[in-house]
Amino acid sequence: MGSKSNYLELRLLDHVLGAGTVTTPATVYFALYSAVPSDTGGGTELSVSGYARLAVTNDATNFPAATTNGTTGKGEKKVGVAQTFASNSGGTNWPTVVGWALLDASTGGNQLLWGEVAPLAITPGAAFVIPANAVIWRED
Repeated sequence: MGSKSNYLELRLLDHVLGAGTVTTPATVYFALYSAVPSDTGGGTELSVSGYARLAVTNDATNFPAATTNGTTGKGEKKVGVAQTFASNSGGTNWPTVVGWALLDASTGGNQLLWGEVAPLAITPGAAFVIPANAVIWRED
């Protein structure tokens, strides 16, 4: 589960309350982190041979409409289908993944959402997978 970045919160407020519109990116990018990012950005994105952000078409198949969780009553956003990063093609483990972010560019860019994951070492031949129906945001 994740949180909205300060950048996204400000863009949404501007969109809803008269200061302009938000341009929806056609593609968004999941990134993996060895130090968890926060609402203000930061964290340490992986920087190893064979790793790249995962490009995802920003549509209703990959990101279905937000819903209200019947148990908690909280709004949620989930991924619609599993999202799989390229496999670790190197001969050694990648740094332990402890977080992720969703950004609007393949490099640099603006962080939109972020979250933590249980620490996971990506061994040679393995790939990080965000499973279908994983909650990427839940209201506080």
